[in-house]
Order: sequence, then C-alpha cells, then structure tokens
Amino acid sequence: MGGAFVTQMERDLAVLRENTSLLSRRLLRETEKRLPLLEELANLARQESRMEEDLSPLARMRRAAHAMLATDNLRTDGSAITHTLAEAYRAADCAAYIEAYLSLCEMQGEGLAVADLLPVAMPSAARITYVRNAYADEAYEDFTALLPEPTVQYADSFREACSTVAAGEADFCILPYRSSAGLLASFAEMAAHHSLYICALCRVFHADGTDATHFALYGRALLPPEGDGMLLRCSFLCPDTEALSKHICAAAMLGVELQELSAEPYAASEGSLLCKVTAFPQKERLLPWLAYLLVFADGGACHGLYKEI
Repeated sequence: MGGAFVTQMERDLAVLRENTSLLSRRLLRETEKRLPLLEELANLARQESRMEEDLSPLARMRRAAHAMLATDNLRTDGSAITHTLAEAYRAADCAAYIEAYLSLCEMQGEGLAVADLLPVAMPSAARITYVRNAYADEAYEDFTALLPEPTVQYADSFREACSTVAAGEADFCILPYRSSAGLLASFAEMAAHHSLYICALCRVFHADGTDATHFALYGRALLPPEGDGMLLRCSFLCPDTEALSKHICAAAMLGVELQELSAEPYAASEGSLLCKVTAFPQKERLLPWLAYLLVFADGGACHGLYKEI
C-alpha cells in the first residue's frame, strides 16, 4: 500500500516537473520575443535620463512650468515651495515664480548660474579687431587690462569687425556705444545682428575734456562676471504700454534699477513696442532678472552683462 502511494507521488511529481519545464520554455520564448521591445524601452529611458541631465536649470524651469499648466494641477508633494511655484505661475506672478524656483534649487543643491543663461568664456589669448582711430586706440588700451595676452588686427569697417568676430576669426571687436547725445543705436543693432554680447564698456574723453564717447567690447561670449556693479543690456517686445508697465513693475519687485529705457513702435507687429533697457541689478537679483526676461518677456534677448571700466 505504502509503495503504491510513493509510486503515485513520483508520477505526480514527474507531471509537475514536466508542466513546470513546459511553462519555463514558454516563458523563455515570450521573453525572447519581448527582448527587442524591452531593450528599446531601456534605450528610451536612458535617452530621457541624458536629456534631463543635459537640460540647464532654465530649461528645467520652463519644462516644469509648462507641465504644471498642462496638467492644471498644483504640485503639493509636501513642499510649500513647489506649491508656491505652481501658484505663482498660474497667477502670472513672475517675481514670485522666480523667487520660489531659486529657493527650490537652493534646497536641492542646484541653481542658476550665468552660464545657464548666457555663454561665458575666456579665451587663452584674446584677438581683438576694430576700426582704428585715436579714440578707439585709447579704448583698446583700457580693454586690454581685462584680457589675457591681447593681440589686435584692424578692420576696414565696423561691419567687417563684427563679421570677423561672428566668424570666429577674432574673439572681440570694439564699437562706439554711446555719445553725449545718447545710445548709438546703429552700432548696437549691428552687434545684435551678428549675435554679439557686450563684454565691457569704457569711456574715452575727447581732447577738450568736455565730452566723451563710450566704447563697447563685443564678443560671442561674455567675460566671466565678477563682483557687483554689473550692468545688463537687453531688449524685448511688448504688445502695448500696459504690458511694458508690468515689466517695469517686475523689475522693481526683483530689485532691479532701470538706468536707461526706450520704447519705439515695432514695424514687424502692428501696435507692438520694441523696448530696450539698461539695468543695474544687485548681484543677488541678477539671475532672477535674466530668467525673468528670457522666460516671461516676449522676444526677450540679452545684449550683454558687463562692467563699465
């Protein structure tokens, strides 16, 4: 009797083993079928991870803001700051949004840097080009104090000087920037057309000592800014004077002192204003102001972050 029971158990175990083996083979075949899909999913995950790593803090800020708006949700994941961030975005409270974002970055051990917003570089040997005259020569002497091992090549025209820098054949060019009558708009527009930034500004007095011309050092990247006393030159579009007033109020909220502001009709968009501003931001408010312009101001463009020497 006991022997028959053992024999039956052995038969049952053999059937179970066979069924288990059959299931294992089926699972293996299914897994092999799914391997390409799993590998593709893994590659997509790795690419997305790399994209997240490559995004600058400013890009992450834009992405987070748009995600919050799209889902119409306030992120209340236990952080009062993320809640404030979402509320500020939905209320179009630019200053509150940026302050909350910077606070969140500080808590997470990461934050905005000038390099996240604008290209910052210092060439090992600076090549400078400009149209030579007595005043430009004096400006060159002033700017050489900021640059390592400067060398000079002279240009036949201001446009040639700009295009030489834009083409990478020189690092910086010197252009007139402001006279006693005000900003020399044609030179500023020429530099902006070639995607050049103001890196430094100096003042050259005329021979009689009663007048002076400001010269700007332009480059494809900014000189690394140091300390306080930096000026910010930028432009942006406004649909009307009411929008301009909001931007001015936002500057005041961010602790930015507007040094120079001009607004003129923008031909490409009827009723719009092209606004140009030079601001004196406190160092701790510099990056929020840059972020404000690039994220919230229509057509926001920075033309330079620099010190006047």
